[in-house]
Amino acid sequence: MIRRSFLMLGAASLLVASTSIAPGARLPVSQVTVEILSVDPQSYQRDEYRRETFKDGGAVSSTWTEKTAVITKARIKAVVLDDGHGLSPGTVIDLRYEVVRGSGPVYQARAPEVNPGETWTVGIWNGYGPPRGGTSFEARGWTRPQANAPAYSNAGGRP
Repeated sequence: MIRRSFLMLGAASLLVASTSIAPGARLPVSQVTVEILSVDPQSYQRDEYRRETFKDGGAVSSTWTEKTAVITKARIKAVVLDDGHGLSPGTVIDLRYEVVRGSGPVYQARAPEVNPGETWTVGIWNGYGPPRGGTSFEARGWTRPQANAPAYSNAGGRP
């Protein structure tokens, strides 16, 4: 009887703990407009695949994929959305991302090839460093900023 009560109490506490953790599991994603200062490729990998078809008299086709891991140093020009990262214009941050290309229509670049001096709007997440004011982030969703879009700072958090 005591063992059954102990198991029921343990199961109930796990249920309460899991429901209290679930709402806080959201990944904070901020959006900033940045000026690219430098681009530093970290690693490069190319894979080539050959497929031979013996039915067609030995026809050979090949496909390839390339993946480049990149760290880009960028200066924040405007904070479009600060989701708790503590960002401000003028801050220099590192953006980590991968450029993936390949032959065929299946492969589309996850991130564009960027060059120093260009301006991009990018979503950042998973900051490295101190919880607030970290300077190294994963980057995704690269877009060119609109020419007449108003830039605002959402320093208070989510809109």
